[in-house]
Amino acid sequence: DSLTHRQRFIMRSYHRLHGYRDKDHAILLLRTAKEILESVEIDESQNLIERISAQEQELENLEVVNFGIIYRKLEALSALVDRWQPLKKKLSPNSAPSDTGTIWEDILQALDRLFVVRVDQSSTRRFILSDEIDVSLLKLEWKLHLQEMRFAVASENQFAYSESLRAFERAIGQAKLHIVDINSFQTLIKQLAEYEIGALEFDLDVILDELKELKSISS
Repeated sequence: DSLTHRQRFIMRSYHRLHGYRDKDHAILLLRTAKEILESVEIDESQNLIERISAQEQELENLEVVNFGIIYRKLEALSALVDRWQPLKKKLSPNSAPSDTGTIWEDILQALDRLFVVRVDQSSTRRFILSDEIDVSLLKLEWKLHLQEMRFAVASENQFAYSESLRAFERAIGQAKLHIVDINSFQTLIKQLAEYEIGALEFDLDVILDELKELKSISS
């Protein structure tokens, strides 16, 4: 039972390390598992205890970014997107549009909507920022990039993470003249670009395999 309990701690440590990059929690679980093993009177367990201690020290020296930090910053970006509303141009008293101008503007917007495939790939031109539906669609496009980043983090895919972040940065850049707090966006983007989220060269599979052998011996 003690060995089974210890195996559970090792599995949880593995999950915290590779699922969340929560190094401190992973080390605590690993240390607890070692203490449980030390309480089991099995001669063959000494080698495994020493291996766990070595792995624990290796993990202490490993540079690991906690994924929780990345997820929180992605949530902060998502909140900025939710709050964003395009800047409205102020007209001077002498520059009020004429009825003719309004009619032509309506016609041009109607024509724009007729073309499902719009030639210009600039987000701010493909969408009419005075239209609430188009603004909602633009926000959805931005949030899809953020969701792609979350999936990339979860799968430890550095290339996909970087590509999605660049796509989001380009999309925001196209609308920066319409964003009051553009600096908040750019600061978070810069911080996210500094993180390495590729797969760790560290695992506990060998320890788990040795534990299974130890369990078979003890039984």
